[in-house]
Amino acid sequence: MIYVDAITAYPEAAVALKARRYGGRWCHMWCDGNVEELHQMAESLCLNRNYFQDVKDFPHYDLVESKRKLAIQFGAQEISLRAWIRKRKGMKKRKV
Repeated sequence: MIYVDAITAYPEAAVALKARRYGGRWCHMWCDGNVEELHQMAESLCLNRNYFQDVKDFPHYDLVESKRKLAIQFGAQEISLRAWIRKRKGMKKRKV
């Protein structure tokens, strides 16, 4: 499953120099399965693979508002990052 959180306004200093031309309003797009599913969604949104952020425990892409809307149209689920973490922790407890 692919997820997106809410758009957040970031201060200019928090946005990478190369990304500032796109503004300071971003969200995250991530998945709970194979990262290839995430890359496929990114490709359908015409995102460059170089935008992928391979962060430990949270591989993701950052999206501007227009790409977020497209991701939702293509099936991404809206959820806050906090709610997703709680959900994930609950799933791990049930597996034990």
